[in-house]
Amino acid sequence: MSEDISHIGGNASDKIKHFLFDRRKLFTAMGLAPNLEATFGDPVVAALKLSEISIHQNAVEPSSLEAKVTCKTRITQGFPGLGFSETIHVIFHAPAVLGEELQVVNTCTSAGEIVQSARTEIWSVTHHRLVVSGVHVTVKPQKPKQRNPKNDTAASKL
Repeated sequence: MSEDISHIGGNASDKIKHFLFDRRKLFTAMGLAPNLEATFGDPVVAALKLSEISIHQNAVEPSSLEAKVTCKTRITQGFPGLGFSETIHVIFHAPAVLGEELQVVNTCTSAGEIVQSARTEIWSVTHHRLVVSGVHVTVKPQKPKQRNPKNDTAASKL
């Protein structure tokens, strides 16, 4: 374990911090291919730096624990302009098992210059039922517009 985790705050053990420090270990443990350079969004994921990993008792269900992982990044000139997810709503309706045939239905609900949204439904062809549905809204990064305090009604009331 040669990774320097001294900058990662929180009450999680060093073992957990080392495990999450390199996302390849996490994806390998989940059984996913560790060749992440070929995946969509890897430049964004690579730019995220762990800053805190904390584990606390769940306030609603005291017999359960919950984890909080905080990452930080900085938007730079070379930062990917892929846009970012503003909202993702996912609902799991039924399980899907190995060998089941699935059909993915994507519906573009808005395709503006700045904001795009889509609705997705994943259906089990095998069992004729809805497995997962969701809505995803993305926003393209924009340069902030310069505010003119003279035209700002809130500023004029000060």
